[in-house]
Amino acid sequence: MRHVLIIGKFGQIAGAGLELVQALSKQTRKSSMDPQDFYSNSVGERFYILYNHLLKNNPTKLAFYFRSYLKSQKYRSAPIESIYMEINLNTY
Repeated sequence: MRHVLIIGKFGQIAGAGLELVQALSKQTRKSSMDPQDFYSNSVGERFYILYNHLLKNNPTKLAFYFRSYLKSQKYRSAPIESIYMEINLNTY
């Protein structure tokens, strides 16, 4: 869950960078490059793309928004580019 809520906020590139840093250290090497971490980073990034504007005004509703996101199959597996395009189209 840490990757979803913390690393996801910074995006998949930041998450991949963190995995590389972990790979360089003997202490964290075994836990680096785990496919589940990359997936969790992606889930988190998608969540923040869609809900960050709502969280800014209602930070106490994180659990409510995250539950709503998990129930929405439309965005969980959609390419990031599609999500950005839809958000931009709905804005104008």
